[in-house]
Amino acid sequence: MINLKKYNYFTGDINCVARGVSDIVNFFELAGHNYLVLTPPRVDTVNKTRELCLYHYLSNKLEFNNFDDFREKISEKSNLFRVDLLVFDFWSLNRTELFLYILEIQKLNIDFIIVAQEYHYKTGDDVNDFLIRTEYKDLNRSDIWLHDKITGIQSTIDSLRLAYIRDKKIEHLFTK
Repeated sequence: MINLKKYNYFTGDINCVARGVSDIVNFFELAGHNYLVLTPPRVDTVNKTRELCLYHYLSNKLEFNNFDDFREKISEKSNLFRVDLLVFDFWSLNRTELFLYILEIQKLNIDFIIVAQEYHYKTGDDVNDFLIRTEYKDLNRSDIWLHDKITGIQSTIDSLRLAYIRDKKIEHLFTK
């Protein structure tokens, strides 16, 4: 599928990102990863809306109300038991707020995905930066495209999934 690094940032159009990240996370789950989504409450008490739909797409989730609640929840070892992939829904945070959350996340030794509208990061070998977009083919079909903004490589999520399955089949043939 995609090679996860320490920092995995996903952005794009709100609907594309929700659907694309959920497809990626669900595939990783099928491949043996245990994920946990950390998300703000379903309904924002100030705006009375929920901006990103990861809440509805992924079932294994834990809500946090503010930064202190977030820090408490990721510090509680029982919340992270057997979890090897964390997905953070930071869509409603601005870059300044996001920086505080990332400082806490860096203390963890777990792969993670950050979904946000915007972010600031240092480039390095441990950073992925993906833009997700949807290309509509006709009324019944669309493709979700993943663009790696660091390497410039673009591919559909379906083609990445297919390549991963082929690689696993070939690997299985040669290990017998």
